[in-house]
Amino acid sequence: MSMILPTIQDRSQTTSDVLHLVAYLAPDGITKMLFRILLNEKKIFDDKIIEKKLRATTVRKHLSIACVLVGGVVSCMMSTTSRQRISICAVMTAATASSIYFFNQGPYSDYHQANTKPRRNFSISAFEYEESDNAWNILKSFSLLSVKEGKGSMHRLLQQAMCIQPREESLYYITICVRSMLSCWKFQAENTETWRSSLLLLEHVKSVVGHANEYDFHPDQTLEIARLSREAGILSSMVSFFVCLCSSWGYRVCLFSLVVLIYHLCRH
Repeated sequence: MSMILPTIQDRSQTTSDVLHLVAYLAPDGITKMLFRILLNEKKIFDDKIIEKKLRATTVRKHLSIACVLVGGVVSCMMSTTSRQRISICAVMTAATASSIYFFNQGPYSDYHQANTKPRRNFSISAFEYEESDNAWNILKSFSLLSVKEGKGSMHRLLQQAMCIQPREESLYYITICVRSMLSCWKFQAENTETWRSSLLLLEHVKSVVGHANEYDFHPDQTLEIARLSREAGILSSMVSFFVCLCSSWGYRVCLFSLVVLIYHLCRH
């Protein structure tokens, strides 16, 4: 494994990233669509990291300018007349106000809001389609992904090995996985049209939430993870209840019991 990973990284950094991301999903039911969603969220998350770094750089520049201005004011206050001091203070106040105004109007003023709001809709570009297909084929060629009828499986030991990495890197990848699940999880107990797509993601959501509980997230993100865990638990209970009834009772009785269960879950 130690020889394969550098080879994959040399061939495609994107494939290496996908391999790290898929390690936090369920071992079965992996699809190309999941690859595309993960890559899409990774690109968005990376862009936000760049914005945050640029914002920090801008703040440092403003602080440096402020320090220079304060030093200039102190020097001038010690060596000028009272009228000159008033003029200097007026100019410095105007410059500071203008600096603050333009900083707040810049491209980074809404970073915090954009970072904490969950995205429930997503669009996948041609780049994600091409890169996901390439990653899919490379992982297949190295026998790291077993594919049958369009769905891939990854060995659990391989996933566990990929999760053994520095905590900062693990937090980076698990954050992308959480964002990916939030962006495509549509489950509503009262809306049967959301059940099928949610069932396809259920095991992945449970796996990602299980890994996410080992890390400290922003309070807003923690609430979203808790909501995701609760809804996945409701769906799991519905499935288990339905399967249990089907094994002993008739289909119609099972369906009626399931409707009653959903009614009580929605009320609470």
